[in-house]
Amino acid sequence: MRDDFLILLIAQTLVTLFIRFTEKSWYAPASLFALIWNFIIVFSICSAHDYYFSVPALLSILLFVIVFFCGGRLALVFKNIKSQTVNAQLLNTGCVSLHEIIIKAGVLSGFTALILLLQYSGLTLSTVFSFQSFSEASFKVSAERYAGVRLSSPIMLCITISYITSFVAGMLLAGKTTKSQKIWISLLVLPIVLFSVFYTARSVMLYMFVIIGGSYFAFKPFYQRNHPVLFSRRNVIIGAAGIFLLLSAFIISQSFRMKLNLNDSGQFSFVTNYLKVWFSGNVSGYSSWYDVESVLPVDNNGSFTFAGLSELFGVSERKVGIYETTIDVNHQMAFSNIYTAFRFLMDDFGFSGTLIVFALLGFLSKYFFERSRNGSLTSAAILSGILAFFLFSFISSIWAYNSILFSWIGFCCYCFYSESKTVKT
Repeated sequence: MRDDFLILLIAQTLVTLFIRFTEKSWYAPASLFALIWNFIIVFSICSAHDYYFSVPALLSILLFVIVFFCGGRLALVFKNIKSQTVNAQLLNTGCVSLHEIIIKAGVLSGFTALILLLQYSGLTLSTVFSFQSFSEASFKVSAERYAGVRLSSPIMLCITISYITSFVAGMLLAGKTTKSQKIWISLLVLPIVLFSVFYTARSVMLYMFVIIGGSYFAFKPFYQRNHPVLFSRRNVIIGAAGIFLLLSAFIISQSFRMKLNLNDSGQFSFVTNYLKVWFSGNVSGYSSWYDVESVLPVDNNGSFTFAGLSELFGVSERKVGIYETTIDVNHQMAFSNIYTAFRFLMDDFGFSGTLIVFALLGFLSKYFFERSRNGSLTSAAILSGILAFFLFSFISSIWAYNSILFSWIGFCCYCFYSESKTVKT
């Protein structure tokens, strides 16, 4: 490893630890954001030492983390603003039946989306039990997706409902869940994983995991306000299981997309090397872009960060993958069009504007974090969408997709209703 990279990694780690000890919790938004990007940068450099990384680009990420933290410290001025206090135990008791109904509706909508997609391909749900038929139909659907064919409105509606339910699932997991709730949450994930594998769009599945994670991190301090432990045995086991499931689904879906045989060791190695770009090449892609194009003037008014809304209102057209230009991250034909959420923000608002955005996000995150710790359910719901943005920031802006935005808004409305109902009770 180059000496300048080593020094930068040490500096990044020290900043992360400083933020953690200042915030007194890993669940604090600034601590979590710093930890996420410390891990991503260390993992990327150590796992892809042959990829291109730029010190100025890495320093810009460190600066964004610091600015976010500083914005959060400013929010402490408003720390003592009173909010409606909701008793977490009373909330679970009063709304448990409604929570379970929503989870079951999410399971139903997930399987409905999968069935509609299979029907579009002339197949039935039984196809999932035939690996060959499933993979052949998947290859055809994948080709159509890259040709520009989009999912139908009914399918998108079902997926949006599943995402709303994912926010609720994360909220439930942060508290005390019953065995029945855990089973239903597991069933919630199953159809979306199958949908992603068949459609070979890993992001559909990744959105769900990110939403559940963002909601979990936002609501854990709400339920357990006395500094909950992040690296608990339960969290580590759940995290490891989630990573294993994601990697397995990614490898299978990529083999469907390329029509490869995973039983062949050479083809299996090819798939895993290909996915290395997906997980380790994002910071490299950002580095290559940052060194060349980050200084160019911008005037996109959020058309990348909020690409779905921009297309909805006729401002711009959202391309498949957002960015069509690819970069060879190691000069050995390892191409990527993933540049992290930092490029989205800088393309829309420039470098100075991105600093302002992170200062504002830091302020709002800390403000809603303190309110949620004081018993504000709605504040925790708002925070969950911001934390989901951070968890997905190593790829792109999760707010670029309307299904995520609308599900977040729907979840906030649901929490506002639940909060009002509980406070009156």
